[in-house]
Amino acid sequence: MSDNTLMLRHAADPASPAVQPLPAGPTGLVLGRVQDGSVATVPMFRPERTRIALIGKLALGRLLVFRALAMGARVVVRTESPAHWQGLGEWATGRSDRLWLMTEGNVVPPIPSDATQPALIVLDLGSAALSVTTPEQPWHTRLTLLPDLSVSNARTVADADAYVFSRLTAEEVSVAVSSLRLPVRAVDPLAVLNPDMVGVVQADAASYVWLTPTATERQHLGLTT
Repeated sequence: MSDNTLMLRHAADPASPAVQPLPAGPTGLVLGRVQDGSVATVPMFRPERTRIALIGKLALGRLLVFRALAMGARVVVRTESPAHWQGLGEWATGRSDRLWLMTEGNVVPPIPSDATQPALIVLDLGSAALSVTTPEQPWHTRLTLLPDLSVSNARTVADADAYVFSRLTAEEVSVAVSSLRLPVRAVDPLAVLNPDMVGVVQADAASYVWLTPTATERQHLGLTT
């Protein structure tokens, strides 16, 4: 297995009703489908530490967390808005020991993790995420959430290994190119994405994805796509 290939033998709790449609694919966490109908993924968990940035609505962040829980992840959410996350872990897994909320502190401790139970650290803090230290350990992934992209907050996600974007404004496209140093050819299409699409951009690749939320995900995660 190469460093860029995910191990996907993650075990979901079979007693948990919300996670039965396991959203796992051959190379990552499934987001939806691309134009030719093939499955589109984001490289969420790897043997090395991984950093993902999501620029878009909070509901998309909740969708990624929900699907990560379905892949067997343990999740810590560092947030100043705990009401946005309360109950998600219990609903998704039927357990109270898979998602924890941190409402203060600038150091997130490491979580026991391996290929079957990776760790996901979610930073729902806007630009303040830059001051938070997260573990640099195998099978630990940091997911930073930003509602929009600007010159002032781009540094918060400048070190991401992969980006998930909702539709961007022309100004945000310019910031993605100038501040995040993403290729123009990969970022320009983000300005014309349909509302039910996201773009996944890495240093050497980009895909434009139609989200395929289930009825359960639409109902419980606040998705309007």
